[in-house]
Amino acid sequence: DVLPPGVAAKLSAAHPQIVREVEHVISTGAMAQAGDAYPNIAGKGQWSKMVLYTAASGWSDALCKHLPSICSIVRNRLRTEHEPARSWYRSGHFPSGDEAVILFRVEAGRGMAHLHSGQDARINVHMCLMNCDGAQVSVAGQLRNYSAGSLLAFEDRADHEVINAHPRSDRISLTIGVLHPDYEAS
Repeated sequence: DVLPPGVAAKLSAAHPQIVREVEHVISTGAMAQAGDAYPNIAGKGQWSKMVLYTAASGWSDALCKHLPSICSIVRNRLRTEHEPARSWYRSGHFPSGDEAVILFRVEAGRGMAHLHSGQDARINVHMCLMNCDGAQVSVAGQLRNYSAGSLLAFEDRADHEVINAHPRSDRISLTIGVLHPDYEAS
């Protein structure tokens, strides 16, 4: 319910196509070269990201060329793409990452995004795309397993970590960070 109306259903229906598009991006080596997602949380290639959208930078046309399913479903549907949230962002009411569309990779075997918390006004919606078996997310002390194509939402400000125990396969997920539905700039 935190995503714009119809987005969750469209993402779920498009899961197989999204996976094919992500497999193509992975085959180019771009994901492996993405660098550490947040080096202060996890380094040495354990956790990397490719950013499709933030309020600051807008949409990456280069990535949308290779990931058209994600972009066509989500583009023009986020609050920070429109007023009044666009003005809220420009006025500094919240950081650019409070709304973002990101592909995350957690390395096989030892990979994890160590325990951390994020922004107050953001809800994370995770959709596991590839190699979900053996991957888990812990949110506020509750451990949850991923399953391919399923959506999982939680407040970014809650302590959370992602673990990939699969010995041979990197876990790839789509994270859509959205402004909390109750957020209004004061």
